[in-house]
Amino acid sequence: MVTIDPPSGPVVSGNSVSITGRATDDQDSDISLEWRVFTNPKNLVCSSITAADWPPMTPTTPLLASGVSYEFKPSAPDTVCVCARATDHYGASSFQCLAFTPSNPLPVADIVDASSTGLGSGKFRLCSQIHLSAEGSKIPPGDTPTFTWSGNDPSGTLLQPIDCTGVTTKKEQHFCFSASAPGTYTVNLSIEDKYTSDGKAHTSDKVQAQFVASVAADTPACLQRTEPDIFAHTILLSRSSDLGSSYQSRTFVVDSVDDDCQPFPQTSTSQTPVQLVWSIWDGTSASPGWAYQSASANSFVISQSRFPNARPGDTVKLRVEARDKPTQDQYQRKINYQPCPGDLDTCCDGGTCGSSPCVRWTTWTVQFQP
Repeated sequence: MVTIDPPSGPVVSGNSVSITGRATDDQDSDISLEWRVFTNPKNLVCSSITAADWPPMTPTTPLLASGVSYEFKPSAPDTVCVCARATDHYGASSFQCLAFTPSNPLPVADIVDASSTGLGSGKFRLCSQIHLSAEGSKIPPGDTPTFTWSGNDPSGTLLQPIDCTGVTTKKEQHFCFSASAPGTYTVNLSIEDKYTSDGKAHTSDKVQAQFVASVAADTPACLQRTEPDIFAHTILLSRSSDLGSSYQSRTFVVDSVDDDCQPFPQTSTSQTPVQLVWSIWDGTSASPGWAYQSASANSFVISQSRFPNARPGDTVKLRVEARDKPTQDQYQRKINYQPCPGDLDTCCDGGTCGSSPCVRWTTWTVQFQP
């Protein structure tokens, strides 16, 4: 006589479960059990299996002692019959089967930050392109998943997705948007998948995941690379080599400005670059003072033609300041607004420059040499 104990836990496709069989005999006290798994039983009923359906034993056929658990791992959510057969030393045999329709495992939704400009731990700069990926989600083999994304910006408005740069396949597993305002953004992912069980189509329950992005407030524009160097301070302007009285000219260039929304040079996703405001303090005049020269151009030329009264030893100062839109708005709202005292040659965010300065403006002193 063969009996099979029901498994202690749920039977799930892709997961192992232990099933225990027992055999008793009026003469043999030590009988082993031969285990078989029959797929697609007739009418999905295990009673349809007969002794003639059992194939011959092979060296790989599971053969376990009575009371020892058999490890069963269904590969699909289709009905199967797990059977155990006992044979005594006279050749008499009997078997028992249990029918199982394994449940299909639910997908596991997972969202990770795939942004190239993130600050880590779900923190981002203003105007950054936030790229979220669900490719790490777990989908049961053979299933067809559907990914549904949604989200809200800090004001509660629905997020509008944008194309994810560089993503050409599995686009439905990616979600990108622009962090156009500071605050907290919430993105939700819902996954459901379709699978087949016993020849019939089914749809799984939906599973959810959520990602919270914290976007920082606007930061000021910071000069990064200039020619001459930002901290060069004093630049000498020598006489021309033609032995005349004219001086050589010098071109001052801003190569790059870091800003969360308006960097220079402009990127494919950024806004119009910051304004570069040039000013001159003319030490050759009777009443020197700062005079606005131009904005937006990233270069400025100092030559004697600008200062016809220049004599050896005279100096002029050239200042360039990077202004993003919020800074420009502050200038317009406040009379004589400036982030640092006007006599400070190098202005950093917060005043003096520390170990990691954000240089708001820099000043070069140009001296006409004998």
